[in-house]
Amino acid sequence: MIREITNESQKLKLKTEFLKVFKGIDPFHEVFNDAVVERLIIYPTDGYYLTPEQFEALLNAANIVGDSEIYISEVESESDCFTAGESDRKYQCKHWVVENQIQLNQYYELPIVLENAIYSPQGKWGIIISHEEHALLGGMNEFMKYFKASYNKWNEDTESFIVTWESNKKLYDSNLDWLPKILRHINQNEEII
Repeated sequence: MIREITNESQKLKLKTEFLKVFKGIDPFHEVFNDAVVERLIIYPTDGYYLTPEQFEALLNAANIVGDSEIYISEVESESDCFTAGESDRKYQCKHWVVENQIQLNQYYELPIVLENAIYSPQGKWGIIISHEEHALLGGMNEFMKYFKASYNKWNEDTESFIVTWESNKKLYDSNLDWLPKILRHINQNEEII
C-alpha cells in the first residue's frame, strides 16, 4: 500500500524521522548526521528513482532491520519541504508512506519529479537521490551490511561516479569543487580515491 501524506502533523512526523539520518538535502554536499556511521555513493540511479537492483537491495535490507514501511519525500526545495510554509510555492514537495512489500512498478509509478529521499521510519538509514543520477546512502552497520550483500555493485559505484565526473570536467568544464568534500563526507576517515 502507498499513502500520500498531505496532513501537516504527519509531515512533521516524517521530518522528525528524516532528521535522525540527514542534516541536509543537497546530494552534492554533506547530507548525513554524524550518527550515520556507514555511507556509500550509489551510481548510476535511474533518474529520480533507484534501479530495480538498488531498490530491491534497499527493501531487503530495510525488511531485515525491521522496517515494514519506508518513507519517500521529495526534498529538492529552497524552503522546508516538510512544512506548511511551502504553500507559497507553485509546487509542493510530495511525501509518501510505502509498505515494504511494494512492487517495483508501483515504485516507478510514484510521481517523483524532484530530488528525493527514501528513509527509515526508525531513523536507521536513508538515501538521497540526485538529479545527476547518483545517490548518497547511509545507515547503521547492520542495514549497510545487508544492503551490500544484496547489491554487489556498491564497491564499483564510487569509482564509476568519479570517472564520470572527471570526464564531465574534461568535456564540459564542469566545476568539481564539491567532489572532494562529498568523497570525504562519504568515506569519513578512509583514504580518498
